[in-house]
Amino acid sequence: MSDVVIGLGNPLLGDDGVGIEVASIIEKEMPHINVKKACVGGMTLAEMVAGYKRAIIIDGIEGEGEGEVVEIDIKNLKARSMVGHDVDFATAVKILSRITKMPDIKILGIKIGKPCWKDGLSPKIRATIPKVVEKVKEILEDGHGFTG
Repeated sequence: MSDVVIGLGNPLLGDDGVGIEVASIIEKEMPHINVKKACVGGMTLAEMVAGYKRAIIIDGIEGEGEGEVVEIDIKNLKARSMVGHDVDFATAVKILSRITKMPDIKILGIKIGKPCWKDGLSPKIRATIPKVVEKVKEILEDGHGFTG
């Protein structure tokens, strides 16, 4: 397989659904790209990207500077304690890489402030979507930031 774009989030948490919104636009504008939308934990997400050459993950992240888009290197993700029956994404990728090919991964985080129960995106986050879509297209077309 080649490339996959995964939009993460929970639309019931307002701006946390931004990754899913971006993925929906990518799916319409780039029908040749594998696009997935999910609200999942680390191991399931790692399983979703396994076998692809390159993966772009888009997710709303908590933090000040709402609307800012940041590239997150998986090597810099902090491992978190195991919660329930899942592990964090970085740990899951390391585990799965022992038994299957894992892709070159690029993570785009959109700062959303603090998630809260709300239907739909705020105007500020919605206005960020075109910039994120263009960034994803640039990465896919130019290989920007991918090592392989």
